[in-house]
Amino acid sequence: MGSEQPGSWIQNQKEKVKEDVTDFRLKDCAGCRLIGGIGIILAGGYVGFVGQKRAKLRGGGIISQIPSAIGAGVMISLGIMRLLGINPFTSSDSEIGIDALQKLRRGNEDVTSESTPP
Repeated sequence: MGSEQPGSWIQNQKEKVKEDVTDFRLKDCAGCRLIGGIGIILAGGYVGFVGQKRAKLRGGGIISQIPSAIGAGVMISLGIMRLLGINPFTSSDSEIGIDALQKLRRGNEDVTSESTPP
């Protein structure tokens, strides 16, 4: 059971998964951008609204509203960027900038050599 023969079912499945991972390309659809962008914008609006409301209840001035206003502004900006399809976090050549499968594409040899300490 522990030994894998070259033509065994498990070896064929491993090769098939490796091919699927290699051929996989991250796509970003309009519906995903719409739902994500609107969700982030609404969350940013909520953060700003609640922050302003809490600052007024505590009797604070403008200074106490600044942290929530900054957080809301960042979230709303990210939501607008998401709607426009702009990715501020691009780190690779993939379409949406995130390559979570990079280690799997390189193969097991590179992954095991990275996980061992020098």
